[in-house]
Amino acid sequence: MGLFDKAKKFLGGHGAKVQLTRIERQPASDAQMPLTDTVIQGNLEVSSDQDCVVLEHVFQFAAIYDDDEGVSQTHLLGEDSHDDSTDIIGGDLKWPYDLPAGETAKDSFLIHMDDDIPTQLGKLGFGDPAEAVSSGKVKFRLRVIADVKGSPFDPKSEAFVRIVT
Repeated sequence: MGLFDKAKKFLGGHGAKVQLTRIERQPASDAQMPLTDTVIQGNLEVSSDQDCVVLEHVFQFAAIYDDDEGVSQTHLLGEDSHDDSTDIIGGDLKWPYDLPAGETAKDSFLIHMDDDIPTQLGKLGFGDPAEAVSSGKVKFRLRVIADVKGSPFDPKSEAFVRIVT
């Protein structure tokens, strides 16, 4: 066990991990979606080496780009969460939920964006959003965070989603 792992355990580390498994019905590592979509959906799994309580899952879909000064910017396109204020019809998880050591909890998500990607990129100053996407000037990151009770180190999983024009 390394020094960082020892410090995490001392400060309340839980050994919890979250993993995006599917995005848009595709493996998370190869996910793509059309430029004009206004929703993104997927699945995740949470596991832990120790017993813990998960308070919330947070889902964020963001555009990442460099501004005119070359400084990296992140613009949140949409977000959602599952917690004790949400009741997922047909869902197995009741919030907060206990996650016993060695067990896995599964969840799904659907993030609804207020506007489609071209509209949001236009508001950020991209004159031709399709060109900005196809040239790689803008990248799209999906992040999920599992809020674990009593831990300063909440596990997260990220994947970049390819946007097809």
